[in-house]
Amino acid sequence: MGMGIDSAAILARWLTDPASRDFALEDLVVITAMVGSEYRATERLMTTYLLPLMRAHGVRYVQVARQPRAPGTRRVVPGYVVLDDSRAPRRMVMRGPIALVDELWTTGTVPQTARHARRCSLKWKAEPLDAWIACNVAGDFRHVIGFAADELDRVAKDRSFSTDRRRTSEFPLVSWDWDRARCATWLQDLFGEPWSRSCCGFCPFQAGPEADLMFQRWTQEPALAVETLLLETTALALNPRSTLFGTRSSARQRSTERGLPAAQLTEEHLASATWACYEVRRIKGPSRSNPATITADRSVRTVALGTRAEVERGIAALAGERQLRLEVDEYGYLRAWARERGVQYPLVEQFWVSAPAGVADKQPKGFEDRWADAVGAPRPLPDSGQLALPLAVTAPRVTPAD
Repeated sequence: MGMGIDSAAILARWLTDPASRDFALEDLVVITAMVGSEYRATERLMTTYLLPLMRAHGVRYVQVARQPRAPGTRRVVPGYVVLDDSRAPRRMVMRGPIALVDELWTTGTVPQTARHARRCSLKWKAEPLDAWIACNVAGDFRHVIGFAADELDRVAKDRSFSTDRRRTSEFPLVSWDWDRARCATWLQDLFGEPWSRSCCGFCPFQAGPEADLMFQRWTQEPALAVETLLLETTALALNPRSTLFGTRSSARQRSTERGLPAAQLTEEHLASATWACYEVRRIKGPSRSNPATITADRSVRTVALGTRAEVERGIAALAGERQLRLEVDEYGYLRAWARERGVQYPLVEQFWVSAPAGVADKQPKGFEDRWADAVGAPRPLPDSGQLALPLAVTAPRVTPAD
């Protein structure tokens, strides 16, 4: 159960209209994977309306989250952490020990929208849900999913991805011929108020027809909006193509144009935050293992910390010393270019940029060899993982503020 309009309509109808289901409620398990940055309105609606219904009928409600990385390991093994498991649920646990926003902060990225892939949903929802089911459900089971009657493409995709022979997927809203509008009307008639869409505050898929609703929610929950704008601020510094909505207009610009409180709050936060100078190197080109596939690798390294003015003076000094092109882009980020992306593969770029501190130093294994090949430099010794070799770049000096 994603806590949104569609899944809320299924559960509420089952619990208020026994004729709508063909099973006993003691056989029902409702499970939600918590991503960690839902709007507070979703928590309130669940607590006010659906938790009491589940308690009244003794329905088992399981809340899970993605499993944290084990100490001493580099990767998170797909798994789950149980946040609450009860037939009389009284609280919503909206965040687990780690959350999607933590990953976005440390990688300096925003959710990806290429080809409308919902990779964050697969990683932060599907993986913990599948792991819990694998460990806790024996034998054949019916897996009910809240795709509406107007989402037949998602139904087809789900069926094509299913690899568990024990699983039979079902889509009640399709059987009932309920689209999202019908679900929303039915919930409002039942509970006396509209049910909100469930999503993270920084979900890029809000920017379509529901953009006005998104800005309204950002006004109502400015802290979540500020978090979103700060994520985009850092992502755009490290990659000028990383606007939240995949357009040339950034979320921060659009919030400023609309006079949202979050825009001014974000500026105030940035004025007092610690900033970093990051060295960014990026390679995009054919994969070594499969030349028909294009891959992109990135190396990020923090080379200086200070106030924004201190860091920008250091970058300007570096540009002067090395005769690099210095720019202030349309979003206001100062960047010194050592290599700029061309038009033929491999595409390489290298620059130093100022952005809020907090992005972790990271590069994939084998990056130094691939970089050397791409720029025509002698190969370094084989590396053994993230930043295993000392980089030849000297950090720009940071001059104390006047």
